[in-house]
Amino acid sequence: MPPRRSKRVRNTDAGRLRLQELTTERKYVTVFRVDIVRSTDMVVILDLEAAVSRLEPALEAMRVAVRSHGGVVLKELGDGLSAVFGAPLADDRHATLACHAAIDLMGRIEALHDMKVRVGIHAGFVVASILKGDLSSAYNLDGPPLYLVERLQSAAEPEQILVSDEIRRLAETSIVFETAGCRMLKGFPNPVPVHSVTGVRQEPEATLRDRFGRAGFVGRATEYARLLAAADSAARGTGGLVIVVGEPGVGESRLTQEAAGVLVEAGWTPVKAECNTTLGPFALSRDLVAKLLLLPAVQAAGARGELPPAQRAAIDVLLAQPHDAAVWARLGQRARRRALVDAVETILDSATRDRPALILIEDLQWCDDASAPVIEALAEFARTRTVLMVVTVRTGGLPDWVHGHALEPIVLQPLDDNGARALIDGLLGPAPALAALKQRVLDHTGRLPLFVIEVCRRLAELGRVAGEAGNFRLASLSAVLDVPPTVYGVIAARVDRLSPDNKRVLQIAAVIGRRIPISLLTTVAELSEQMLGERLRSLDREAARLLSSARHRIIHGGVQPPLSSHVMHLPLMCTFILVNCCFALGDAEAVEAHHRFSADIAEQTRLPLAQFATAFSRGILLLLRD
Repeated sequence: MPPRRSKRVRNTDAGRLRLQELTTERKYVTVFRVDIVRSTDMVVILDLEAAVSRLEPALEAMRVAVRSHGGVVLKELGDGLSAVFGAPLADDRHATLACHAAIDLMGRIEALHDMKVRVGIHAGFVVASILKGDLSSAYNLDGPPLYLVERLQSAAEPEQILVSDEIRRLAETSIVFETAGCRMLKGFPNPVPVHSVTGVRQEPEATLRDRFGRAGFVGRATEYARLLAAADSAARGTGGLVIVVGEPGVGESRLTQEAAGVLVEAGWTPVKAECNTTLGPFALSRDLVAKLLLLPAVQAAGARGELPPAQRAAIDVLLAQPHDAAVWARLGQRARRRALVDAVETILDSATRDRPALILIEDLQWCDDASAPVIEALAEFARTRTVLMVVTVRTGGLPDWVHGHALEPIVLQPLDDNGARALIDGLLGPAPALAALKQRVLDHTGRLPLFVIEVCRRLAELGRVAGEAGNFRLASLSAVLDVPPTVYGVIAARVDRLSPDNKRVLQIAAVIGRRIPISLLTTVAELSEQMLGERLRSLDREAARLLSSARHRIIHGGVQPPLSSHVMHLPLMCTFILVNCCFALGDAEAVEAHHRFSADIAEQTRLPLAQFATAFSRGILLLLRD
């Protein structure tokens, strides 16, 4: 017999996950639903085989569009399918990826000429689990978001992508939306605000703006000066590659945007290219070349037309344009790559004859493998040109080829106390009554700029503070600090990439509470103190600076788990009550509430408190394993 193959989840990031390795979890995801318009009319008079064949091209287009953009097909529905983005491994781009998949799908369906589809997209919390059937097991989601996405799909017009307000909030910096008003949807008592996807933003991704206006640029004077110093060297003909490294939300993009603004005012030519793992090989190279060719200096010099035949063919093939097939066929694989690199260097040279150029590449951790040699060659090329390449990358995502080509990396840390206070003072204002709330926000967010901004925006949206930019006042004494959806995805994406053993320890800690005696954690996790210590040290290494507050802290025989653990609680009602209660309050109140809640239940069950805590946590684990 052939060797038995493990079932695997097909997903760009989750391809190595075995189905049996997945556990029941509460996850924040984007759900996607699509069906063929009037499909019954197409197949009602056909026999079985002909009916299946009639719809198969559209179904295949749906599968390809979803999987090409990192989604997972959950279920095929005869004339459509449902899919998820951001699971089983979390991805903070889940809403944007789903919108890209829907736009891609519309193009694929249009090419079929005789079919139309309608799409619904929504984001929210679901319970993800493995559903065991009679003949097979499957990855399954449950929860209200699945009902709403079905209603959105049903309410959409042919060829329309209808999304919820949650999707708009999550993806508005990359996707163009048009309001579609409020709809009464079946099963929902109140009108639901909906939006239609109309396209992808062509301009660089917008800086986060909200009712606070643009957040102040604070606490980055040293890093900012280093970037401008590198630019001065490049302007004198000694360019190079500068890497800006940091955790999501620490401000890499804002730093590079501020520096870019100054350089553009000084006469530099800016070129911004994007990394996208879902667009296939050479995606970054294609985006970079297309934007270089649009530069006035390149067009005026006729650089593309002056390229040798092999280089011109390489550019044409890269951009999917008609090319000299005979010339291209004569080139081997290595010669083709060399021709492409030489062509890009020639084009870049023409762009910098009269003025220096700034090439900004964001999120290098998502660079496609095929583009890496091109970017590496350009980094070396820039050393002797008036070219400054600035690349942002998340901690742990730096490619190996960068070493030896880049200047000393600029590593961003969370804001110091002065910078963080300047940021939040600019967002909320100087009202003395806000002082305690500001401190809670800074502690809650680990002083990461994006997180601070998002939590403050969330407070305003929920009416916890009232007023306007820089002049808010406290409107509610019970200002609960939750994790905004825009931040949740960033945290969950890092937690999901922990090893299974470390992730299990993190989740158990979240179930038990905010402060945990070592003895209790070792008992529930069924680990010795030595093994638990190794797990915690491994977490420190594996999830380094998940948030600035994410390092475990041993305090008088207890351990404080990271903030992110409180958003990873398990999908059980008793766990919701316990963890959400602790998470909603400050440290002191959380500990008190935790013990009060445990004592109340212990009294009802007539168990000693310690025995109850152990039994309670063991019960959760047993349910999870089932």
